[in-house]
Amino acid sequence: MDVLFARSWANFSWVLESLSSDSARVFWGSLVWGRTEEFWNSKSEVSRLFFDLGMIHVLVLSGSQVGSFFQSQNFLLGLGLRLAGLSRTSLFARLGLGVCWLFLSLYVFATGASAPLVRAFIVLVISEAGLVRGMLLKIFVSFTAHVVLFPEQVASLSFVLSWSAFLLLVLMAELGISRLAGLCLMCFVSQLLVGFVQHSTGMSVVGWKGLFSNLLFVPVFEAVLFPLGSVLAGVVIALSTLGVNFTEEAWERRIFDCGLVLHEILAQVFLGALKGIRYI
Repeated sequence: MDVLFARSWANFSWVLESLSSDSARVFWGSLVWGRTEEFWNSKSEVSRLFFDLGMIHVLVLSGSQVGSFFQSQNFLLGLGLRLAGLSRTSLFARLGLGVCWLFLSLYVFATGASAPLVRAFIVLVISEAGLVRGMLLKIFVSFTAHVVLFPEQVASLSFVLSWSAFLLLVLMAELGISRLAGLCLMCFVSQLLVGFVQHSTGMSVVGWKGLFSNLLFVPVFEAVLFPLGSVLAGVVIALSTLGVNFTEEAWERRIFDCGLVLHEILAQVFLGALKGIRYI
């Protein structure tokens, strides 16, 4: 696992170095791989931008990345099966699903196996296995498995916050609120609370900007940037597992050059939009 992590990070470091701007490197390094030390230590204005707008939470690896990775893999697997004319019950489909779970677990551990990632992975495994019926029982089994398998994480703040947020999203889903709407609602409420705690007389201008930016951009992160980043991370891990080294002049490098142009453009577009909100 240490060798895989080292090779995967070496390849992903090349991906980051290939991005032309410091802001894009910090942005994708935090969003995809959880390299938060580069984010905190960066001298660019990206860190201040996300702090000022109260959106620092989207650059910390969470269950959303694991969910996006899982959905992206399922989509690509389903697309491949349809193009090949195979059913989901075929042997090839089962092998493909096994590979998807392998790469998902590798992503969780290669990025540090933090409490939110482990929580999301265990919940997915319990839910997809179909061995447990009923939402409450699935949550209980998932929580118990997390505590038993990773007892060192139980006392961490990320463990508490991750499970609390997950339970709130489940409750909203039971009330008929979609996951995306639930995320926006959670950001809305948390931003209001932070704003009023910091400014007892009411929301400040910065607080209102943060509220607006969260409601506007959280769906974009959830629906676009997390899945795109998950695909990038998945390809890096898959090729790293096969022994590919991106630093060599080979076909992998030429393919990634095309993909990195898209990531660079997206980073600049969304960071530019956030800057626009901050300076309103």
